[in-house]
Amino acid sequence: MQQYQQQQQQFQQQLQQFQQETQVYQRGNDAVLRNLETQIGQIAKQVTNNNDQGGSSSFNA
Repeated sequence: MQQYQQQQQQFQQQLQQFQQETQVYQRGNDAVLRNLETQIGQIAKQVTNNNDQGGSSSFNA
């Protein structure tokens, strides 16, 4: 019975560690996505400005 309890406790610790690491990873992904959204918005503004000025659709990213 004691061995079962130790295994259960070890499993709970591993699960908790996995959950914490997953949360850290998710926060990193959230930051990357926010940066991409910002960059895409900036590119879209540049394309719109170029088109409004009659220029080509090339731009510096």
